Amino acid sequence: MTGLKRRVVLGIMKFELGQIQSQQQKLIMSPQMKQAIEILQLPLLELRTLIQEELQVNPVLDLEESQEEPLQEETSENSVTENREELDFKEEFDRLANVDEDMKEFFRNSGDFRKYSTENREKREYLESLITRPETIEEYMEFQINIMLDSEKEKHIGKIIIGNLDVNGYLKATVEEISEGSKEPEKKVLRVLEKIQQFEPAGIASRNIKECLLIQLEKKEGNNKIASDIISNHLEQLGKKQFDKVAGALNISLDQVSEAAKVISSLNPKPAVLFEHFDIPYINPDITIEQTEDNGYEIIVNDEYLPRLKISNFYKKAMQDENTDKKIKGYIKDKLSAGKWLIKNIYQRQQTIHNIAKELLEYQKDFFDKGPKHLKPMILQTLASRINVHESTISRAISNKYLQCSWGLYPLKYFFTSSLNTFKGEVVSAQKVKDRIKEVILSEDRHKPLSDDIISDILKKEDIDVARRTVAKYREEMGFLSSRMRKSL
Repeated sequence: MTGLKRRVVLGIMKFELGQIQSQQQKLIMSPQMKQAIEILQLPLLELRTLIQEELQVNPVLDLEESQEEPLQEETSENSVTENREELDFKEEFDRLANVDEDMKEFFRNSGDFRKYSTENREKREYLESLITRPETIEEYMEFQINIMLDSEKEKHIGKIIIGNLDVNGYLKATVEEISEGSKEPEKKVLRVLEKIQQFEPAGIASRNIKECLLIQLEKKEGNNKIASDIISNHLEQLGKKQFDKVAGALNISLDQVSEAAKVISSLNPKPAVLFEHFDIPYINPDITIEQTEDNGYEIIVNDEYLPRLKISNFYKKAMQDENTDKKIKGYIKDKLSAGKWLIKNIYQRQQTIHNIAKELLEYQKDFFDKGPKHLKPMILQTLASRINVHESTISRAISNKYLQCSWGLYPLKYFFTSSLNTFKGEVVSAQKVKDRIKEVILSEDRHKPLSDDIISDILKKEDIDVARRTVAKYREEMGFLSSRMRKSL
């Protein structure tokens, strides 16, 4: 048998520099297009901020409400009136200044006028600051430390302790670490910690949730021994609603477990949460749909919060003036172009939102007439084809935007929902199914909560074909726990 042999020749690869001409297609997005996309996505208040920033950096932009300053000096009756008003104001100011001096002289003579010391001034500024901002947990604790702790050493240890509290009020540093940081014995640190744990809010500076709850339980009236035993040894089982196991371990009845659970549920596992101050977001709807007297609807694209822009006449005249320097004209030309594009993109945004609202009103008319239960399934592609734009445009336009109607305030994304089939071959919106699941859960017997299988059966009896896993998915999206975790004794 004759075989063939292959010879492998190893060559050396050479790298050379050279110019190669080729054609490629690339989508280059212009600054104007980028701005149009950004403006389309912005909610109302953020768009207002952007416009105000543009007013600061682009001198050719002006507000429609503002009047152009006269290019020539005027000596009209208006200017005379203004001078007279200016003189009247000066006289009034001088009169108030004299009154102020008279009052100071009165207090000096009566002995009640005095200068504040640096310490008094600092105290006054601190008290004034409390009027304009809420008190923090650190400030509240430091106030108690200065009153309740005796020596400066204890106060020093106490301030280290409050400096190591997390947002929920738990102590995150160990006694050993605080001892090392304060240069004080561990026993002394522990004594100070025990004192601070008796401060308000109850449970502050605890090292774990059990200690936090037990400290609060000690301050409650009545016999709470069962609750104390549950917290110390069976808190995890209680959290999992394993009431029968808790009752068996402590040799007590389910009613006793239920009573103890009520006491424990009244305790606060996050003592510092009362000092958390959240800024409540204020939502301005981009669209308002109002019903008219003839049972029709009016679409209002809200722009009352948006500054109305225009191009300044001063710079228009400067561009027409032959004496204006070429470099200045070039600068003004660039700013004019940027200003016109901004105005155009804002108009385009408002127009797109109006078109979306118009199609929503037509497609979802049953919703606006009869309420949320009559919401039809609709996807982005459906609306995009109706107003002849790309899906991505719809997605950007509805992002972080809200619609106000007689049924309430809704995010625009609320109206876009997938569909589920009924046994009759019809379709129903997923949002409608979610709302029905929510109604079922809220009306269930808390002692016998409904499982996902049972909820699925209820919906099937109502001609909605929905599987158990779909019920579980929608339930979790709405923030409802499983049936076992919703159970109450």
